[in-house]
Amino acid sequence: GGKRQKKGAAAAAGGGMAMQEQMRRDARAGRFADGRAVGGLQSWQRRQLQEDGDSEYDSSGGEEELDLSTLTVKGTCTDLEKSYFRLTAAPDPSVVRPEPVLRRALDRLVGLLRQDAVNYFYACDQLKGMRQDCTVQHLRGGVAVAVYEAHARASLEYGDLAEFNQCQTQLASLYPDPLQQLQQQQGKGGIGSSNGSCSAASAPAAGQVAAGCVAEFVAYKVLYNAAHAHVGANKTVLLHTLRTAMALAGTPVDASGCIAHALASRAAAASCNFPVFFRLYVTAPALGRALLDVIAPKLRWAALNMLVKAYKTNLPVSFVAGVMGFCPPPPQQDRSKSSSTEQQRDEPLPGCRHAVYVGKAAPAATVEEGVAACVQWLKAHGAVVEEPEGAEPQLDVKASCAGRLSIPEEPKVSHGDENLSLQDFLSRAALGLGSNS
Repeated sequence: GGKRQKKGAAAAAGGGMAMQEQMRRDARAGRFADGRAVGGLQSWQRRQLQEDGDSEYDSSGGEEELDLSTLTVKGTCTDLEKSYFRLTAAPDPSVVRPEPVLRRALDRLVGLLRQDAVNYFYACDQLKGMRQDCTVQHLRGGVAVAVYEAHARASLEYGDLAEFNQCQTQLASLYPDPLQQLQQQQGKGGIGSSNGSCSAASAPAAGQVAAGCVAEFVAYKVLYNAAHAHVGANKTVLLHTLRTAMALAGTPVDASGCIAHALASRAAAASCNFPVFFRLYVTAPALGRALLDVIAPKLRWAALNMLVKAYKTNLPVSFVAGVMGFCPPPPQQDRSKSSSTEQQRDEPLPGCRHAVYVGKAAPAATVEEGVAACVQWLKAHGAVVEEPEGAEPQLDVKASCAGRLSIPEEPKVSHGDENLSLQDFLSRAALGLGSNS
């Protein structure tokens, strides 16, 4: 009798442990049943609890995300400097800046950037705070457009394409439909402030913050989508963008020629017309080179592979450097309008620190420097370069076969951002900016 009781107790204990283990497994599996951490409840159990109004069951699985579209706040804050903080509750109007204060805050930040008095992280933190104040007050006018445009330019100049993409996506919803606006304004002498010129005459505040630079950002969108067209649905987005851009090119909207230049650059990249692409790179208006920098390394790699397959004899490196854009282009008398505009600009665009963006793939100042840079690039990619004494370097196309070529690994830094200098890192730590900056 005693043995049977012990066996029964052990079985009961084992069954209890097995049941507890099964419950734990169900709980772990249930966390991902429908994307919510609901502790393993079956779908019919969740529906039943919701229908019964069980107050102990929270279908959200935790803290609900704050929906800013349901808030209506009229700010009263007068501070020009305010950091960004993620909202978890409705904001107090006393910490939200109204439109006139936001305009002055943006003017202040644009001035600091032009003086190179602040780094990108500080500017990004301040601009995200302005964007948040615009969002909670449902501001969609000139000041909101100017804030997003300035943030997009600052991100492009620094190389933060993720932040830039957020800004350009929001700008697409803030801008009026350029095609519809063009149809309404055709024959009326232009379309006002949306001509893409971003000049002081069209600036809404003290000639410092230009809003509605439609042509400039349509051009950026063409180049951005062209650089990422190989990723899934981006091909469809590119086609839609190209339809809009082609309809606007050559119209009063594109008075500055930004859209026409972007379309020509995309066509040169798509057709692997390397010399034309790198000539267009030199004349890129505004911050176009920042996006062409994404495409340039891929085209140089494609050019190298084509050259070693197409030629049987050695090639002078000066010829290779000219094809790949390492050498300055030959002087031309009919330079484009966008190029002359870039050379004449004496102050940065709103959100930028430099009047002209040089670019990572910019050609060297002289042919000799371009050839030296090309030799270094070729060797880094596995090509064989003969450097006879007293003669011009030659690319050995036979030895530089396709199987020998390789793309070198990009240098990695401990903090994950190659653009982040030690001084920027210390400045960011001193400001106390978190990951949301």
